[in-house]
Amino acid sequence: MDWILILPPELEQKLTQEAKQYEENVMPYVTSWERMGFEKGVKEGIQQGIQQGIQQGIQQGKHEERIHESRQSIIEILELKFQALPESLIELIQKLDEYEQLRLVRRQAIQAASLEEFTTLLTKT
Repeated sequence: MDWILILPPELEQKLTQEAKQYEENVMPYVTSWERMGFEKGVKEGIQQGIQQGIQQGIQQGKHEERIHESRQSIIEILELKFQALPESLIELIQKLDEYEQLRLVRRQAIQAASLEEFTTLLTKT
């Protein structure tokens, strides 16, 4: 504005006050530098979110793989000890989803003297 029109000091002060009131009440002015900074921040935030999502996905995948391997090892131990397993027992084992619980059940599979004993212990767990 200063390059187009030169105002007397009192009018310039009044214009400045009115412009400030307008900006506060209607819409604050955002400079091109502020917009670029905002856009850069948004892009960086998105990139950081993507990286965190990837890391969480990797961790979740590792956790699920660990659970799956634990279930499979229990089934394998039982098959080696007692031959064929009833499908209902395999389904019970497949429903287990906590690693510590699976560790306990694996120990029970190793120590059980019979399939009936193991099934009883499993239903109590």
